[in-house]
Amino acid sequence: MRDYRRFELHKGNKEKFWEIKRYDKNLYFREGNIKRKAGEKDPTVKREEKKDFRQAQLSYDKEIQRKLGLGYVEVYKASEPSEEVQFNAIRLVSLDKKHTLELNESEATKILNFMVDKLVFDKHIDVLDISKWEKRTLFRSNYQSMDEIDTLSEDYRTYFDKWLSLSERDRDYNEEETIPLFKYTDPQYWIVTADECQQIIQSIQKEINKRRELLNETDKKSSPYFRLKETWLQFHLNAQKCGGYKVVPCSLQFHSVKHGHTFFMDNRSWNDIYNRLLALDIWDESTPAYQQLDYTSVEEHLEDQLLADWNIEDIPFSPESSTQENVLQQMLLIENDINQAYRDLLQAKSPKKDFSEATILDSGFRWNATNVKDLAKVINSMDADVFAEQLADYHSEEIRERAEQECEDGNIDIETQRIINEILNDACHLINFAHQNIHNTEEELLPSDEHTRSDVFNLSMLERVIVVLKDLYPDILEFEVESEEQILVDYTYRPSSLDDELMESWRHLLPDAVDCISLLEDYLKFSLVQESLSETYPTAQELILECLQETKDAMKFSSELSSLRRKTLAIESNSLGKVLLYKITDLSEPWVLTATELSVIIEAVYQAEDKNESILSLMKFFNTAADSGGATLLHTDNH
Repeated sequence: MRDYRRFELHKGNKEKFWEIKRYDKNLYFREGNIKRKAGEKDPTVKREEKKDFRQAQLSYDKEIQRKLGLGYVEVYKASEPSEEVQFNAIRLVSLDKKHTLELNESEATKILNFMVDKLVFDKHIDVLDISKWEKRTLFRSNYQSMDEIDTLSEDYRTYFDKWLSLSERDRDYNEEETIPLFKYTDPQYWIVTADECQQIIQSIQKEINKRRELLNETDKKSSPYFRLKETWLQFHLNAQKCGGYKVVPCSLQFHSVKHGHTFFMDNRSWNDIYNRLLALDIWDESTPAYQQLDYTSVEEHLEDQLLADWNIEDIPFSPESSTQENVLQQMLLIENDINQAYRDLLQAKSPKKDFSEATILDSGFRWNATNVKDLAKVINSMDADVFAEQLADYHSEEIRERAEQECEDGNIDIETQRIINEILNDACHLINFAHQNIHNTEEELLPSDEHTRSDVFNLSMLERVIVVLKDLYPDILEFEVESEEQILVDYTYRPSSLDDELMESWRHLLPDAVDCISLLEDYLKFSLVQESLSETYPTAQELILECLQETKDAMKFSSELSSLRRKTLAIESNSLGKVLLYKITDLSEPWVLTATELSVIIEAVYQAEDKNESILSLMKFFNTAADSGGATLLHTDNH
């Protein structure tokens, strides 16, 4: 039977495979995406039966030709899926600097993937190596790489501007039929040429204009995505006339606290703005509290502070989602009782109101702080008998799982129990003989009737069986069984007073004795732990309340931590008219420049003599952000 032939399609964002094989008059097909999603099952095999093997071969050839016509290519080894493309915020600046287009991460992802799907951008073209320009830029300097230079220093401005000038021709790279996607995702200030602008315009202008006409005719509103496409087209119409544009990576971003206002910058722009800001006499150079106390982050500092306030050692975490789901399913078994108890509590609080339709629990229950708190009150008010009677299985299962945690592998599965029972019942005469010798009795431990079998895992018998086996095979657990012949040689002990038949039975049982004793002892320990837990373990009601309490504590801790974090990140200087400098230097944390601090910076900038277009643009954003609760400076590498 021939193997599958494999064909793959790599087109735009599509990465698919299709496989086919023929056996006699049957065709078999498999297809799917090359990149499998987490948990995705193997592709389903589809079978088509033809009239005979000749018809099957004709269809086989026809199907292959059809796939080749769609752009599939035969491969002899499955391809690895392409790496996920990382889209970041970018600013497109026409070469004459008269036109700009800013795209945040979401907008860049949408519009660039759109161009990939249109087959105008190619994400499979490798990034052009232009590292020689960095080496030439740094020649005879004290630096080996641009990464060594402080991005806020004067050296950075000097060497960056020199690199930008030297590398311009390579950054203008335009030798592909399609436009390399790396020009927008690789942060090396690639230049999109006028010809490439024209390619983009030709690929989308007709489609966008037609859609716009339809919207005008039907008087419908355009979607944000369509408006993004229109803005994208208009920018390229303008940039094409200017000779193209530069793609500026915006790794630094100011975000307003409210209303979604943004201001994007690259390192070079921030260097210029930062040094002008630094010259202002408004800065408080205090160190953040978390650094003074040798913590690595604000979060770590606040967690310890909150743990001390709560007088606990460990951060409270919610039970796993699987545990919460199990508890919810158990509560739904007594849903009517819980909702009635809820109505009773409400009625007792407000006797004159009608709560006959009120409910607190259903299959759509949400695990939020209010619901969990109220539900805990209701569960706590209920009669324990409801839980003991209707959730007995749940309670037993919880005890069993806890016992398994304490006795790993102690809970032996049914099949193993069956085998051990069979082995020991077959040796009943030997075991009975040893039992009678030990206890000086005529009692049979295991029934000798071949039609009757006893369960050695019954607790009333289990311990006595173990005693007998250890008496028959003392210290046997110190030996390892590699084969029946080997254990008979290594284990030199031989019991006395056994006749030939019993001795033969003893030898036959010897290789299994190690496993039998070990497994029986583990099971006995597990059973005793389970029995003990049955007397001391929390009730089903207590288990549910425990889960709710853990969830409530975790939510409360998380809420208080978030509140503390917000206050800490927005803390202001103790000195009037000063702004904490670390809020624009410590980019490992999303510090909030408050409306008051922004006003101080704006006033100082406008009073200063050294102003340029970049810093004035930032001040316009600061004015907007001051009305939106403040602003946060983020670096995409950290956030």
